[in-house]
Amino acid sequence: MTFNLSTIEAQLKLLSWRDTQLQSITAQFEGAWPGLELAIKNHVASMSLWGVTRAHYDIGPIAGEIIVPWAEEQGRIAAARAEEGLAEILASAPHGALSDYASTALPAIAGVSLLAASVLVVPAVVSYATVASVSFVVFTTTTVSTPILLVGGAAIAALSMTGTKALGHATDRIRSHFEDRLTRYARTVVFGDGLAPSARCLLNDTQAIVLRAGQTSLETF
Repeated sequence: MTFNLSTIEAQLKLLSWRDTQLQSITAQFEGAWPGLELAIKNHVASMSLWGVTRAHYDIGPIAGEIIVPWAEEQGRIAAARAEEGLAEILASAPHGALSDYASTALPAIAGVSLLAASVLVVPAVVSYATVASVSFVVFTTTTVSTPILLVGGAAIAALSMTGTKALGHATDRIRSHFEDRLTRYARTVVFGDGLAPSARCLLNDTQAIVLRAGQTSLETF
C-alpha cells in the first residue's frame, strides 16, 4: 500500500479544522450570549403591558423575533471563519486528495453524539453562502405559566396613591417575570439547557450545518 504523506497531512489538518470549528462556535455563542440577553431586555422594555401579558400565553413568536436575527448573525460569523480555515487547507492539499475523505471524515461528527439530532436535519447539500439563510431555528414546547393579569378597570380607577404605587410595582414584576422567562426559553433554544446533550439546539445546529457546508466544499474540490 502506497502512502501519500501530503494527503495524510491534509487529512490530519481537516480533522483539526473540524475540531477547531466545534470549539470556536461554542466559544462564539458563549461570547455573544450577553448581547442576546440585552436584546431580550430592551425588547421587553419596549412592549406595552398588554403585549407582555398576551405574550405569556405564546412565548414562541416573541422569542423568534429576537433570537432569529441573532442566530443568523452567528451563522454568518461561524461560516466565514470555517470557510477561511478550510480554504487554507484546500490551497495546500493535492487536487482531489480530500474529496473521497469527505464522505467519512465530516459525517463522523454524528459519532460525537452531541450533534446527532442536528446532523440528521441539515440539508444534504448546503454551502457557506447559504448557512445564515437555512431555517434551523428550533423552538421547543415549553410549559406556559399563567400570567399575572390586571383586571377590573373600576378597581384600578379607584386606587389611592398607595394603590397606584402598588400597580407600578405589579407592572414591574410582570415585565421582570416575562423577561426572566424569555431568557430561560432562549437559553434552551440556543444552548439546549434542560435538554439531552444530543437534542437539537442552535449551538448544535450551527456546528452541524457549518461542517456540512465544509463537506460540500470538499466534495466539489
